Amino acid sequence: MSQLPDDHWASKTVIQESELLEHIFEVDEKTSDNMKVSRYCVSPGVDTLDYTSFIDFLRKKFKYYVLSEEEVKQTEDAHYEAQTKSAYKLNAENEGIYGELILFAFVEALLDLPIASHKVAWTQNANDEVKGSDGLFYGYFDGEKSLAIGESKIKGQRSEAIKESLNSINRFYSPEGTQMRKHELTVASNNLPQDLNKEEIKELSKVLTSGPGEHRTIHPMFICYESAKLQNAQESNLTRSDLRDELIAEIKKHDVGEYIEEKIEENYPNVNKHWAIMMLMPVDDTTNLQETLKQQIYPYANQ
Repeated sequence: MSQLPDDHWASKTVIQESELLEHIFEVDEKTSDNMKVSRYCVSPGVDTLDYTSFIDFLRKKFKYYVLSEEEVKQTEDAHYEAQTKSAYKLNAENEGIYGELILFAFVEALLDLPIASHKVAWTQNANDEVKGSDGLFYGYFDGEKSLAIGESKIKGQRSEAIKESLNSINRFYSPEGTQMRKHELTVASNNLPQDLNKEEIKELSKVLTSGPGEHRTIHPMFICYESAKLQNAQESNLTRSDLRDELIAEIKKHDVGEYIEEKIEENYPNVNKHWAIMMLMPVDDTTNLQETLKQQIYPYANQ
């Protein structure tokens, strides 16, 4: 392993925590052993949650999800280039790119882990898409340099989103999943961000091509689901401060951290061997969230 300092990779992130927290806020956090569960909510605007500001923030960061920072600087219209390279995702069975984009923003900003490879730009054909994770990241976490293999789910029900996220991570450790992960990481090692120097390329390439026992692997998960309580709270004509307090009280009524911990211990022994970092965000309408993101990022697709 190279001699890059532990805090080096944090400098490669393009999204700062303070930027993201202008649009969302943390409700609570539960940490136990190698599990961390954090709940977030879109920040209140006047009378309602300010989804417009949050989505506009994601739209502005979209180009960095598809392209390296160096590519963005060198491209005249980086957003259009990012649209072009990722448009094949619109024809896929599930338009998971919106959850992947939010996962990218959350991991970079909240965990200080930069993207290790811009996977969405590896191909421009849905049939050739490399199956596997929803995002690869690398950096320093809990005392160790770590490869983060991420997952994102946007579902109607919280329990469904949690279950599908854990099932996806668990599949990485099946015989078939092990081969799939090895292929994905090999492809990633040949598609590193263009703004890395020789030492960074050397270290990241070694991690991506080494066995799982030679580095720490962690699993950040973005989990978005619908909550009718959020809609009800917004119909009460509360001030921003009172609406925020009401949302916090509603979300905290359910100890989801304990629920997730029990599920992992009972049903996911392979996941339980690694850090599981679950970032949950309830919204009042998941379909509207995804459709609005689509309109902002790919406006031509709705014409």
